Amino acid sequence: MAFESDHGLALDGVAGPQVWTSVLHALAAGQANKNGYTYAIAREGSPETLTIWHDGQEVEHTLANTGIPGRTTALGTYPVYLKYQHQIMKGTNPDGKKYADPVSWVSYFNGSDAVHYYPRASYGFQQSLGCVELPYAQAEQSYPLLTYGSLVTVAS
Repeated sequence: MAFESDHGLALDGVAGPQVWTSVLHALAAGQANKNGYTYAIAREGSPETLTIWHDGQEVEHTLANTGIPGRTTALGTYPVYLKYQHQIMKGTNPDGKKYADPVSWVSYFNGSDAVHYYPRASYGFQQSLGCVELPYAQAEQSYPLLTYGSLVTVAS
């Protein structure tokens, strides 16, 4: 997906004929991945955290929030597939009431799960409806690192 994004190809994560042709042309032209490689791990624990590595170096470690019981953040490893600097995130709270919350620095990695900023009084424990929430400055710093195809792992 990172390669597809860099080369204007459809972001489907499938290494089909068009992708392979582009890979071979990029290799022959000496074109490297211009974004580098990023990996993130959200750890559910006490406290909950998000750590990001870029090209093998830890570049961010911050408190984070994951999903509450009944709206947990799915465990596993997923690629970032959609990004927005700002958006209105809509859904339904566990009590059945609808919400439409402004969020920033959004990197979707699994269905409706995303790493993003959401204003909270504190961070480090289960508060979200499935996303990985970060303080503003840390979300802003994370956003350009979590390029299309970057892997995000959620672990207990």
